[in-house]
Order: sequence, then C-alpha cells, then structure tokens
Amino acid sequence: MPIKTLRDLLADDDLLRDAFDDLGAYPNVSPEALSRRARMIGLAGEALVDSLLLRHGLLPSPVPDGSSSDRLLPLARRTVRLQIKTRTRASARGYEFRMQKGYRGNPSGRRNYAPGDFDLAALVALPLNTVLFTAARGSQLLMPRAALARLAERPLASLDAALRDLDLPAPAAAPGAA
Repeated sequence: MPIKTLRDLLADDDLLRDAFDDLGAYPNVSPEALSRRARMIGLAGEALVDSLLLRHGLLPSPVPDGSSSDRLLPLARRTVRLQIKTRTRASARGYEFRMQKGYRGNPSGRRNYAPGDFDLAALVALPLNTVLFTAARGSQLLMPRAALARLAERPLASLDAALRDLDLPAPAAAPGAA
C-alpha cells in the first residue's frame, strides 16, 4: 500500500504516531495534548530561538537539563545566559510567561528563579514564530499584543534593548584609534 500521508509513515511507531496525533494540527490542539507534549513544545521554542540567533550570525550553545538557563550566548565581552520560555496561547493582554523553574511532577515542585540564574529571558510566542528578549525580572512577564508586529518586523531589536539593559561594558578602543 503506497504512503499517502505523514501519519501513514508513523503507523508502525506508537510513540511517534501518538505525538503526531497530539500535535499534528498545532496550534489547534487541546489543552490536554499541550500538557502531554509540554516538553516537545518547550524544545520547539528553544529551536526557534536557536534558529533566530543562528540566522543572524550568533552562536547559542545549549546547557544541560536541570540548569537555570537554557542557552549560553557568547558575545565579544561576555557570555550571556538565556532562559527560554514558550507559550502557545495568548490571553487578552498578550502572551504571559510564568518565570519559574521545575515542574509539577518534580519533588521540589515549581519555584522562582534566583536573581543570578540567568541574564536574559527569551519569550517565545510559538504559533507566531516570535521572540521577545528581555532583561526584566519578575514572576510573570508579558509579551504584549501591541508588540507582536514590531517583534516580527525587527526580530533582534528586543535583543539589542535587553543587552543595553544589562549594562555590559563598552568595547575598548582599538589600538591606534583616535
């Protein structure tokens, strides 16, 4: 029998087929499916951030699971630690992000980040392929609806602003520069 669909290719693998059945119509999937596949959604958000940075000549590096940040971003003067948070659905205000680590099933549960756990947050609105970089702190961060078009149009502008907010040292003048 000839293969007609992607699902046909997955028919013999229960794990792949079940994941595809849950997420194949993303973002139009049930809350239960999103909950079951939360790790996959998070990985998709991390991949989107990687893609955005790589497309602009930056070289993010993953860190091991369980770390307080998700990526290291080497820059000329400093390596910046990124914490990536991904959302699938917006509220009336925009995409809202709980800035906590851990998960419900963890014996330690969910808890707030300590001040030095990461330098910048990369907030991902996954259905829109949009990322907001921010140095803001708090237990809740917002990607406002009003910012979405600007973020899509200028994808690294928020990274520039967030890096300015970090107050990184200015580059030293090149030898012989006036």
